[in-house]
Amino acid sequence: MDMGYDFTIRRLTYPKKIASKGALPLRFWFVNRGSAPCYLDYSLRLRLEMEGEQQEFVLNIDKGAWKVGDITHNEILSLPILSLGEYGLSVGIFFADESPMELDIQLEEKDGYYRLGTVEVCKDTAVDLAHAWDDFYPDGYYPLEDPQLPD
Repeated sequence: MDMGYDFTIRRLTYPKKIASKGALPLRFWFVNRGSAPCYLDYSLRLRLEMEGEQQEFVLNIDKGAWKVGDITHNEILSLPILSLGEYGLSVGIFFADESPMELDIQLEEKDGYYRLGTVEVCKDTAVDLAHAWDDFYPDGYYPLEDPQLPD
């Protein structure tokens, strides 16, 4: 029997440039393809890493809403002072005993974190990212299928 949870990340949206000591808005679309929610205690974490320097963040998820099917999570992180440059952005789910949850993702994995892309920390950004969602509905629109590329 194939019972239990099976998390995958369908999409993560975030800005390509952020400011040191600024904000990082994140929009996740997860899917639990399993037959049940995860009943163990776990946390969603984000890691920014550049040349040995790394910052880890525990995100504020509502585990009660992480059932079977589509799961969305939107959060704006307040960033500490970061060195300028390009950081690798990785995400992982970890159990209370610090062991990583294996996600249904075919991406590079290191220490339980899956590398999803890069973000550049620059002197400042043209937009106030701490208020990125003030003017529209933060849950956004998550289509059931990925959009097709234009012809």
